[in-house]
Amino acid sequence: MIPFRRPTITHREISVPFSVRHLDMLCDLGELHSVLAGSQDINAYLQAIVELVASHMHVDVCSIYLFDDKDQCLHLAASCGLASGSVGKIKIAIGEGLVGQAMLDREPVREGRASEHPNFLPFPESGEEHYDAFLAIPIYRGPSRIGVLVAQRHHTEPFDTDDLKAMRATGSQLAGAVENARAMVALHPAHSSVADEPEDAPASERLSAEIASEGFARGPSYAMRRDPWRKLFERARIAQPTLEDLQRAIVTTNKQLEAMQMRVEEQLSELASLIFEAQILMLKDPQFIGDVTRRMENEGIDAVQALKAVATHYIEILQDSRNSYMREKSKDVEDLSVRLLHNLVAELGGAEAGVAESVVFASDLYPSDVLKLSSENVAGVVLTAGGVLSHIAILARSLGVTMLIVDQPSLLDIPAQTSVLLDGRAGALYINPVAEVSETLEKRERDLQAIEQHSLDPETRTADGVRVKLLANVNLTSDLRSDVALQLEGVGLYRTEFPFLVRANFPSEEEQIRVYKSLLEPMEGKPVTFRTLDVGGDKCLAYHDHGSEPNPNLGMRSIRFSFRHPEIFHQQIRAILRAGCETEKLRIMFPMISSLDEFIAGREAVRACIKSLEDEGLSHHPAPDLGIMVEIPSVVWIIDELAECVDFLCIGTNDFVQFMLAVDRSNAMVAPYYIPHHPAVLRALKLIADAGIKHGKEVSICGELAHEIEYIPFLIGIGIHTLSVDPRFAVRSQQFVQTLRVNEARDLAERALCVGTVREVEEVLGVTATTTHPIQGLYSPETGQ
Repeated sequence: MIPFRRPTITHREISVPFSVRHLDMLCDLGELHSVLAGSQDINAYLQAIVELVASHMHVDVCSIYLFDDKDQCLHLAASCGLASGSVGKIKIAIGEGLVGQAMLDREPVREGRASEHPNFLPFPESGEEHYDAFLAIPIYRGPSRIGVLVAQRHHTEPFDTDDLKAMRATGSQLAGAVENARAMVALHPAHSSVADEPEDAPASERLSAEIASEGFARGPSYAMRRDPWRKLFERARIAQPTLEDLQRAIVTTNKQLEAMQMRVEEQLSELASLIFEAQILMLKDPQFIGDVTRRMENEGIDAVQALKAVATHYIEILQDSRNSYMREKSKDVEDLSVRLLHNLVAELGGAEAGVAESVVFASDLYPSDVLKLSSENVAGVVLTAGGVLSHIAILARSLGVTMLIVDQPSLLDIPAQTSVLLDGRAGALYINPVAEVSETLEKRERDLQAIEQHSLDPETRTADGVRVKLLANVNLTSDLRSDVALQLEGVGLYRTEFPFLVRANFPSEEEQIRVYKSLLEPMEGKPVTFRTLDVGGDKCLAYHDHGSEPNPNLGMRSIRFSFRHPEIFHQQIRAILRAGCETEKLRIMFPMISSLDEFIAGREAVRACIKSLEDEGLSHHPAPDLGIMVEIPSVVWIIDELAECVDFLCIGTNDFVQFMLAVDRSNAMVAPYYIPHHPAVLRALKLIADAGIKHGKEVSICGELAHEIEYIPFLIGIGIHTLSVDPRFAVRSQQFVQTLRVNEARDLAERALCVGTVREVEEVLGVTATTTHPIQGLYSPETGQ
């Protein structure tokens, strides 16, 4: 007799009607977190997941099949209801049986009597003949295959369309968890920095810096290197830690990861997946920890040497993978191992672990690094390379992490625990600041914060009464938590790529809906503009293989990436439409449009998604406003045709200036050539503004120029009266606009448009160049020499 388990269902559960409201996070983050915390290993975690889904879905059988890249087959990894002996033994090729068919077609399979289907593949040892009603949901992350979620019942209880919708939603919600488990399972063979030594503290020093994220920070220094192993292992090996020391370090590390995960969940709704899940799973993985203990016992080595050997082995396996997601997971192995080593050192009376309250110095960071540093309460960050307009800087602003850029790689050699102060207002880094400097800057920071907490007036008007709209630029939904952000008149730019960048995998449609709703709800009644996915260039997804491009900023990025991957594009549009079903003023904006044809293609994609949602009977917004980001110079010469077709225009001055002047904004060598007030840029802005006025279409600015005091008079003077700014700049922007008179702004703009050199524009606008132009001193506009 084969044992079967059916989840216990109370009478109250059976009596609850299964309606659309069940689609709102059937397996919410809290449940997944509890399941993860309560699981002993990966197999137990997967088993707990299928039992959770079976309970929610009221089914007799729930199973998870994981896709293996090596043999290109699906393997039964966990099941609630099938014979336990079949787990790990059933293997199905892509396209084989109903499970393989779902994976191949990327579409659900729903059958009332599965055994009568021509593709049915029987597995007598599983005992599934008792459950003929069949529902299979393929799980993908973008183009990558993850697995298949299967539910089964007795044929007298067939699955209906509500079951299908709920199961699809559940599959989407579980995608991240299943993907992380799959990554860990793939590591199993089929059978087969400690703190630097004390140094003399440097004398007090002040270094000029670029401001990536405004603010103020002070704390001990912490150099974050990409290869932290050497010194860390040397320090840890001195004490020759035992197995008991390792076990205590494991417990400490697990508590740290759990605490950080909880802080991230509280701060950011974007992270519907558990970003520390892979590391927590590794700690619970008997294979990983077992390999360490076996090496200690069999080879007679200490915990440090054993951990290093096992971690190196796992990292090599992952880095050799053809799958970009698996290669990305090597960072999790390294991160976990370093954390374990830090805790081993701390257990043995060495240096304290972690970066809490420290100022971190690094040559570069991934979005996930910034996120983890924020969750660990880092005081501030100093980058020794990069650009102030990079996505890392934008993310730091949203997380409230003060960040400076100082082009001095030698700063990575700063002695540990050196006293450091970041002046993210004036752009200065102080090494061992004297007391007077610290006290003065701390008082100034308190005064500035008091000013920034001032409330906004309900409307923004110039001194002569002309209306100017102030909207918010949003990167993460946490940007809207401040009172000032909520007082703005809407969202002029929501950068939807950040929920993609800060994760370890593609967010599902359901996960995106959850994030987008959290943005829309506090903005009730106000316009909200979603910019579709803008990745590529300097915003590559670590878990997606973008390939090698000689010039990525001009390569497969932004709307081109979306057109290349329609499954990702359509999923995002569907999520926006569904999340905005009750929103009055929903707007969708396509980035990096270079032609009218591209806008039309984007518009048709939206219409196709609306039609598919209508066919599926899912609530959605029926007719969002559609617009474009004006970033590529080619659109300037067809702006009249575009203005006639779109509902609105939004100028992204960061990229617009970059492309107009052929300047890579992240390249420090050509930074002086990045001149927003270049005469060609100003004249192009005037042409765009004129086209919007002619066709009665709103033209807004959402780049850095929108909050820079030197440029606001020019923008208002050419007729751009909608500014979308980072909420932290809203108060000062409103206060400045209230001092302006439109007639004076027009006169200023006309004079700036009539001159032909950068130097003359600077004189007219009163712009102070932050860097010396490379040709300064080589040419005199007055003499022509």
